Amino acid sequence: MSLPKIFVCTLLLIGSFFLGRPVAAQEPIPPPPVDCEDTATPEFHSLRPYQASPCKKNPDNLAQFCGNRLVLTDRVSATRTIPPKRDPECQFIGNNLYRCHYKIFGKTQSYSLELSGANLPILGNTEKVRNSQTQNEELDDAEKTNEYVSWYLSGVSWKPEYGEGSSGTVVNFSGPVNKLLPWDILAQARIETIKRAGLDRHNQIVAPDGTRLKDWEGQISPAFLSIPARIYDFIFPDWLVVFGDPWNKKIPPLASDFEDNLEYQKAYHEWRGKSCAIIMNRRSLLCIDNPLRPNKWANLFPYIPLSSTEDRVGLVSVDSQKISAASEGLEITNVSLTTSLARLYFAHTEENNELANLLQLTFVPQGNATTGEESFVSQTEDCYLTNIRSNEGDNLFAENITGNLSYDASFSCDFPATASFSACTKDVSVGLSVVTKTPVADELWSRLVAGPAGIFKRIFPKVGAGGAILGLLDMPAATKVSYSGSGLVSAGNPGARAGQSAELYFPHIGGVSEYFLKGIQTILRPKGFGEQIISGTEGTFPSSGEVNCDQNAPDVSLARTINKQNYFQLALNWVGGQTGTHALECYNDTVRRAQAAGINVPLTLWIWLHESDASNYNISVQDFGAAYPAPVGYLDQINEFFRRAKIYNSQNSLCAGRDVTDMQAFAYLYQTGTCDPNAQGGKAAEYYDSLVKQWSWISNCPLPSSPTDTSCQ
Repeated sequence: MSLPKIFVCTLLLIGSFFLGRPVAAQEPIPPPPVDCEDTATPEFHSLRPYQASPCKKNPDNLAQFCGNRLVLTDRVSATRTIPPKRDPECQFIGNNLYRCHYKIFGKTQSYSLELSGANLPILGNTEKVRNSQTQNEELDDAEKTNEYVSWYLSGVSWKPEYGEGSSGTVVNFSGPVNKLLPWDILAQARIETIKRAGLDRHNQIVAPDGTRLKDWEGQISPAFLSIPARIYDFIFPDWLVVFGDPWNKKIPPLASDFEDNLEYQKAYHEWRGKSCAIIMNRRSLLCIDNPLRPNKWANLFPYIPLSSTEDRVGLVSVDSQKISAASEGLEITNVSLTTSLARLYFAHTEENNELANLLQLTFVPQGNATTGEESFVSQTEDCYLTNIRSNEGDNLFAENITGNLSYDASFSCDFPATASFSACTKDVSVGLSVVTKTPVADELWSRLVAGPAGIFKRIFPKVGAGGAILGLLDMPAATKVSYSGSGLVSAGNPGARAGQSAELYFPHIGGVSEYFLKGIQTILRPKGFGEQIISGTEGTFPSSGEVNCDQNAPDVSLARTINKQNYFQLALNWVGGQTGTHALECYNDTVRRAQAAGINVPLTLWIWLHESDASNYNISVQDFGAAYPAPVGYLDQINEFFRRAKIYNSQNSLCAGRDVTDMQAFAYLYQTGTCDPNAQGGKAAEYYDSLVKQWSWISNCPLPSSPTDTSCQ
């Protein structure tokens, strides 16, 4: 007997998932693709003229980092028009119920995930400044150079959008490359940029009058004469040779091309639009301005970029996938899920890499490598996301991740004996894990921070014991993306960072922000200005003396309280990277003792940090701040803290008549010995206020009602 016909099943998941795009540059400008040897208008910005149209079309030199976890739903349905009690694929199971079985073979569907909201932070920004689409300037010069590597290295002057800049801009915001490198090296870099036009970079506009890179090709020379240039220059006056002067070259002469410095000076000044003669037996040079000798090219030459301004191709790809049943009575077999790579277009990675290489030439010995193996960097697990850096950057113009799903489904549903037909629907869960692959990120991290010739290490020559910091934290940068669409169950981040508002991560870029941008600029400013950078590298931190906690206490973990590694990092940050904390050695013992004493664990950890930076005896020998009397040593200190935590509350006799909570009473009494918030010039109230403000650093629980409130920790 043939089986009844199974009607078409449906898939609810598939479709597109949209991200909000930034207001500026929602679509690439000019519209891609623009081949490398071609030009198009309008170019978007001199630091990113051809968005999403890279000359290097294939992704390479990629650094991988974890991305998002996406959970989507599929639905399979089947309907049969005969009653279950007459259907041979249904069996009676008692209680007047029939169980009907269904099979679907070769279920296929395609899907597309759109990621167009992603942008690249920290490395550069051409969207919130003046560009071909807007004259609005949302970033001032200080913000550009403080927050973005591209602006810091290249400076804000000599851009077609702004002109040569004011004297104040040139002095304060030219960037270290322009300030430190000699003319010849800068000129060579610009000449190399000219030569690359149409090969591995676009022929972009470089000056306010619309001059392009390829306009500099070739030399103006007297085509109708074949006599040496110096003789020609001597015989024919300037007014006859304006259009044929051999010294009216578009690119400047270089000192390295001349054996005689006087000859070089003559060539350079004539390139600048003067007429010159060597006199007094070739011992001096006489030059005068010549209005008939054009100096346009000399005036425009500083506008030529010192590096590439091309995008580089990165990727977002599916790293792992899992298809499983999301309903009872469903079995999924013969699963096949194939996915495509989504391209990302990274601005400023190539630019910053080349600018950093130029800056390294100011101190790296000739012939030595400018990149190499990193050192003094904390060893962290994949997706270590405690420290992340981000700001608004340039659109990545991400392409879609597409895929094709195929599987077989066997499922069943129960129906009453009185049913006249059967219809069964089951859900399928589609789990995807994506990763980002960022071009040139490893090189940038090496050149700017962590490599043997890292620029950060040139400014901070001693990293390690005795240095300003003991180590470097390799931190990612992040961009927010918001997924939405039919079938989406959740879009979360790696590790414990779940949520509908997901993020994409880029390796090393957060560390570049922390150490290259913030660290260098802080050390170059007067003492007390700028921000303290954080230190890292577990295992290289000298202690501040012996501590009598149980360092062999078993590991302990609380779901809503900061863990040991993050607590250790917080202890370092608490005192600006100063060493000596015993947070690692005593964390487990501290948590276990608080639990045994019935004292709130996060409160105990906060007190320990606040009073002594977790037994950092360079800060204080009173581990938990217990004074008058002041017991000596970790054990006596923590026990004295526990004793006071149990008796310092609003019922204490010193709090009689005062409208305070138990936590306020504890804080006031523990800090000053009185229940008066204004005691000692308001220090009692400041102590409690610090506890409230810093509580989220320790726990995501609400502030406890009292020190002995252990309902959430």
